[in-house]
Amino acid sequence: MARQIVFLLKIFLNIDSRIQYQSEVIYPWVIYIPRNENTFRISLECTGVHVFSIFIGVIICTPHSKDLITREDISWRKMKTFIFSLLIFYIFNLLRIILLIYLDYIGMPWVIIHNLINDLSGIVAAVIFFIILYKLMPEFFLSIYYIYPAIRAKIEKAKK
Repeated sequence: MARQIVFLLKIFLNIDSRIQYQSEVIYPWVIYIPRNENTFRISLECTGVHVFSIFIGVIICTPHSKDLITREDISWRKMKTFIFSLLIFYIFNLLRIILLIYLDYIGMPWVIIHNLINDLSGIVAAVIFFIILYKLMPEFFLSIYYIYPAIRAKIEKAKK
């Protein structure tokens, strides 16, 4: 990911940047900007793997219909949802990191831009994921519709 970020920084934003590898630290890949001598470490949290694993769980655990016509292509629709989500989130995450580095490069305070962009990108990513689910796997929303009354009935039964 660091190599792709450096490549895109050079191509699109004309920012001289380099990759450094520091084997003695936990996150060894560093993006170095010589102009302002800033370094950026790409941690596991930066990649969004933890969020995407939740989305994979949602995709895999979404129940399918008992109707044979809609059930016929559920595996293919789940695979398409997985592939589209993976591609969109990877590209989205690359652009998010490039935006963070660019805003830091032009002098904006890191703490403000980092927290703000991470929060906003999380909201945008969730909206994009739910749009993909709505288009490719409407069973997810139907399962919520049927699961809520079942959970509520179990809770009420446990109270009695």
